[in-house]
Amino acid sequence: MDEIRRQSFLTWLHAHQSIVLAEQQTTVSGMDEMASSPETNLTLKNNLAVWLKLLPLQNLLIEYRLILDEISWWHDLEANTLADWVLRNDRKVEE
Repeated sequence: MDEIRRQSFLTWLHAHQSIVLAEQQTTVSGMDEMASSPETNLTLKNNLAVWLKLLPLQNLLIEYRLILDEISWWHDLEANTLADWVLRNDRKVEE
């Protein structure tokens, strides 16, 4: 994925993890940095591994599939739709 798609996916992933962890009333050290700083693939894999290990098996399978679907969605998103999405989110951040 290009950098914009990758960062957008990581932003989604961070938000999603926060919701899931809050529901489990669990915290994982280092997860807040997931979307806010550039990460190497190894660090991303390690953070995902820590998070996914916290999940019961049934939830793990659901989350794994959801993450794959989300990656596919960002990858397949048309360029003009992506540009519109980025502009809308930039405006929300400025407000």
